[in-house]
Amino acid sequence: ALGLTVLEDDKKFFPVYNAAVTVRQETFDKYPALEKVLQPVIDKLDDDTMQQLNAQVDVEGKEPDKVSEEWLSKEGFLGSPA
Repeated sequence: ALGLTVLEDDKKFFPVYNAAVTVRQETFDKYPALEKVLQPVIDKLDDDTMQQLNAQVDVEGKEPDKVSEEWLSKEGFLGSPA
């Protein structure tokens, strides 16, 4: 989108996007259901998806909160308020 040349990352300089939730152990111990709630989201956040979402922010200039809200809604993780 910016007219840049994409180079092959043959030296593995750039990290693979890895969706990793960080939760304090005491919070996880208190709310073990967090894993059940978060795992479906983590499962859908593969490398290609993360690159596409980041491009919307970095290249297209969209606001991160709007990009994440749109993606979460599209994937069915956000429902209408009760």
